Amino acid sequence: MKKITGKFYLETQVKLQISEYYLRDAREWLIIYKTLENIPDYIGKSFEAKNFINLRFSFECSLKSSIMSLSKKCESASDAYEMARKYKHNLNKLFNKCNSRADKKYRLLSPAFIPNLNKIA
Repeated sequence: MKKITGKFYLETQVKLQISEYYLRDAREWLIIYKTLENIPDYIGKSFEAKNFINLRFSFECSLKSSIMSLSKKCESASDAYEMARKYKHNLNKLFNKCNSRADKKYRLLSPAFIPNLNKIA
């Protein structure tokens, strides 16, 4: 009788679940940003600055999801999670960690956007 599934790795499943939670958070922050972006301009600059933070949170959560997704099989879910949390809100450090984990196999950002990362970080 042929098995339907392969081996089950609990650590991989936990990392996948955490990655999904970060990705869901990223999507929700982006929805908030896009919703608030359509409010009339009379709200003011402080409102725009606060909404920009929503966009940064979305990007941060996306990077943390990538850190979890790009973790090595031998890395525990706990260690990968601590790595994602280690850099807190520092987008440059999060992006650099994602890049090192991607090991030139995956492109996380378009080359044209990378100079903008320093502006928003």
